[in-house]
Order: sequence, then C-alpha cells, then structure tokens
Amino acid sequence: MKTCKYIDNILIFSEDKISPCYSANSERAPFYAEKMQFGQENINFEERYKQIIDELNSDNIKNYACNNCFQIFETESLKTKYNLIIVQNWENKPLKYDIKSIIKNLYENNLIDKEKLVVEFQIVDIRQARKYEKLISFFKENGIKKFRFLTNNLACDSLVEYLLSINKCEIYLTYNFKFIKEIKSQNAMVQILRRYMDAAVDKNSINVYYNLTPFYNDNNRDIEQFIKLIYRAGVNYLSLRLNYKNLNDWINAPIPINCPPKLDKCILYFFKLCKNYSFYSDMSYEEQNIVLKKIFKTNKKVPLYKKFQQLFRKKDEI
Repeated sequence: MKTCKYIDNILIFSEDKISPCYSANSERAPFYAEKMQFGQENINFEERYKQIIDELNSDNIKNYACNNCFQIFETESLKTKYNLIIVQNWENKPLKYDIKSIIKNLYENNLIDKEKLVVEFQIVDIRQARKYEKLISFFKENGIKKFRFLTNNLACDSLVEYLLSINKCEIYLTYNFKFIKEIKSQNAMVQILRRYMDAAVDKNSINVYYNLTPFYNDNNRDIEQFIKLIYRAGVNYLSLRLNYKNLNDWINAPIPINCPPKLDKCILYFFKLCKNYSFYSDMSYEEQNIVLKKIFKTNKKVPLYKKFQQLFRKKDEI
C-alpha cells in the first residue's frame, strides 16, 4: 500500500484550506478541505484520510504531484495520529474558518499524538504569535511537546520569551543579509537574538538560516559578514536555506539543472565557515539535500560534494 510520511503525520492549516502535504509541490497534492469558510469545520479527518490513501493507490495518483514524489513509500500499516500541525500565515490574513474548533475535534477523537506533537507557526513577523495566544494556550492545556516559530523577521515578544523559558518553543529564523546591511539594524538583530538566547532553557532552540539566493547574496563577502554577525549574537545553530523559488524549480528538474556555475563554491564556503566558527548545522530538509546533490553533479564537482558532506556538523554528533 502506498502512503507518504507527510500524509501520515502532518496537517497544514493555511488561509482557506487544510492540506497534508509539505513538499515543494503541495498545491498539486490532495487536500483535506479547500476554499473553507466559517461554519465548515465539521471535517471527518479519519474518513478523508482513507480517501486520500485510496487515491494514492489508484490510477488517480497520476492527477497529483504525488505520482513522482520521493516521499511516497510502500507500507503494510498506516498511522492514525498527527504529530506535526503547521499554521501557514505568511500574508498575515485571518483564517476563514475556526481552527480552534477543528483542533478541539482532533483531540476529542484521539487523532493527536500528544507526546510528540509539534505545532509550527509560519509567520512573517514573530510578533504575530500574539494573534494565536488563545490557540497556544489551548494546545498547552490539551497536550503538546513543543511550539515552533518559523519567521523571517525577529522582534522581541514576551509570549515567545515565556515559551522559551519553559522549554516549549523553538525559533527558526531565515534572514537575507541584504536586508540588514545597516550597522544599526545589525546591532538590533544581535541584541534581540541575545535576549532570546538568555530566555531559552535549551540554547539550541534558536536556529538561524542564511537564505542563499543566486545573483543576489551568493558571494563570499555577504556570507562571511552574516556568519560573523550570528557568531556575535552567541547563537549555536546556523545553517543554509536555498531560496524556495529555486528549490521548487530544481527539485524535479533533470541534471544538469539550470543554476549558476559558482553556486557550489558558495555553498562549500558557507559550511566551511560554519565549521570554523563551531556552529551546528541543520541538514534535515530532505528536498534541499536532493537539490544540493543535483547542484554538485550539475557543476561536475562530485569530489567536492563528498568534501561538502564532511563539513556537515550536526547537533547529535557533538
């Protein structure tokens, strides 16, 4: 029987739909519900889950991006509980349905793995966490392992500080160095990161990523300045993120892919400096890892790729 680790474990709530897919082609994957409005919260997730699995195991799989997705695998048993809930709100628009009502129903029907549950808020500004304060309290009362905030604009927020202080929170911060060229902005960023580091019980719960965009910040000078800046802030966890538009273009593209010929050298330089400054590296993003391999094969630098792998420094290896 075909299934997918995303469909087995994940629910993604965005402005007007609920999806199980966290891949680069999520728009072409099955939905739990789409074009939702208030009053349409009574979703039978168990029944819809079975329908999605049936679709993946029929000829209808050709209608979805799942048909060529590397996340599809064969199994004899299916999971029935969710351990990752994602709230996507990059445009800071209100959800068109009552998310708390849906979550409450999931808990009542024992569809949540309380011990493993991670709830991730994907928001432009971390201060948007305030609009989900009641939902956060509801999760805490009903059972959750940790909250995660994925953002590209860091600011001081007492709610986030509190969650860090009780070891219930992780921050994933993606920065594009071009936006923080001014010394004043750099100093402010350092101070904010230090404040969150002081609040955090687990110092590795603050994660910073360099958003590498070809022809924009793919040069050694920007990379070096950014790494030195994060080092000043006292953060332990720094890694790379390829620009999502490039990632979407390259994930299913054949080799050679259409990418800048010097991109592999920039990537190597980034990880070399990370190792020199003793940062941990997050290499958990599977789709990005696939694209990284393609980049090195495209530029015919397979020996360099092996060297690149040796520069990975993961938290559990220290």
